[in-house]
Amino acid sequence: MNTRVYPCRPVVRDPIARDKLPAEGRDVDLSDTYWARRLSDGDITTEAPKGAEKPAKPAAKK
Repeated sequence: MNTRVYPCRPVVRDPIARDKLPAEGRDVDLSDTYWARRLSDGDITTEAPKGAEKPAKPAAKK
């Protein structure tokens, strides 16, 4: 099950994408031990930071 996570510190590495977790968050699988550990250690959160915009929805086709 994918869940959107957000970094709680400046640099949190994503081992799959091989980059840092963006401030706007990324959908990850929390059953993966890497992400479960990051959440347990307080490196990431599932709550959007204040002032963060929700992901844009695609425009409706006319």
